[in-house]
Amino acid sequence: EGTWHPVGDHMYDATYWFFRYTATGTFASIAKVTDRITIRSDEKFTSAGIVQDFDADGKLISTGCFVHSATRLLKSEHD
Repeated sequence: EGTWHPVGDHMYDATYWFFRYTATGTFASIAKVTDRITIRSDEKFTSAGIVQDFDADGKLISTGCFVHSATRLLKSEHD
């Protein structure tokens, strides 16, 4: 769950949360993601941000960073 907010021309800040579980289904953490997203005119998407993991009591247990890039898939006229 989260939100996107415009911060400039084709740029957005996003914050969202999700639950993480171990392979056995045990709760591992709640992750909070803070992301800066750019949607380019050439159908490309780039983002960079921070992930913070919190335990069940809300204590910060780890922090990491990421970079994403993607290309929009366009529907063909034959679909």
